[in-house]
Amino acid sequence: MGYVRNLKCMDITTRVRNSCLFVYCIFFYSCVSNAGPIVKFQHNELQIGSVKAGQRKTVTTLIENVGREPLIIYSVTAGCQCTDVKISQDTIAASEKAVLSITYVSDTTQKNNEIIDVAVVVRNNTKEKFNEFHLTGAISR
Repeated sequence: MGYVRNLKCMDITTRVRNSCLFVYCIFFYSCVSNAGPIVKFQHNELQIGSVKAGQRKTVTTLIENVGREPLIIYSVTAGCQCTDVKISQDTIAASEKAVLSITYVSDTTQKNNEIIDVAVVVRNNTKEKFNEFHLTGAISR
């Protein structure tokens, strides 16, 4: 009878140990999965409103590193030559932000209500290597 009681105690001890191991694995995985740099844009779609044909419009937005290691920006490019993008710093520490300044230059030949949709691509040291958001608006005359 004493032998059966010890088996039940061992069974409970084993279950508790396995449960603790499971919780530890989940905690460790969640820590490891956020270990590197992670990009977070202030806007996934930055609306610039209307831009008069032949004019330029500059807007700013933030890019944040919500990861645990420094975010290194290798380049920031726009999907067309009509847009110039500058970033305030090339390395963003964990939990820090940088400013993206984006200037859209419209062409005098663009039509009224023509849609603006420019992809802005950030090449960096995250797992994805590239992150993007869109600059949107419309041409006015």
